[in-house]
Amino acid sequence: MFTDKYIIENAVNSAGHTTLVIAVKAADLVATLMSEGPFTVFATVNDAFAALGSS
Repeated sequence: MFTDKYIIENAVNSAGHTTLVIAVKAADLVATLMSEGPFTVFATVNDAFAALGSS
């Protein structure tokens, strides 16, 4: 992760956060996360999302 990039830019460039990126896009939060924060995002990795199962 790079401190000079927005949260979503870091997530898009991370192979382990593709599910998070899909969720952020689905929630229409890309523009928000490309603006000045501060924001705190618990950036769950793909494996953690997968462990939730499909309910």
